[in-house]
Amino acid sequence: RGAHLGIRVRLVGPATNPLAIGAELRVMTPRGGGPVREIRAGSGYWSMDAATTVLALPPDVNALRVRWPGGRVQSVPLAAGQRELTVIDR
Repeated sequence: RGAHLGIRVRLVGPATNPLAIGAELRVMTPRGGGPVREIRAGSGYWSMDAATTVLALPPDVNALRVRWPGGRVQSVPLAAGQRELTVIDR
């Protein structure tokens, strides 16, 4: 009941890494960034993490920062009430 809604984020990487394994996601606010979430393939034998991730949204969120596996940083503005986002590595 008291939970805050998050945003579902799906990354689309290049043909050599379509799931963007190794990318880092961070929700940004005027006060700074939140915790970093890394996209991983799995952590054990026959394991596989989901291709999408859900990030918590503080009330004053204004952008999502993506650090792609190659090191390039991309900032994507977030609209109020946005619940899903697909970010493509370009």
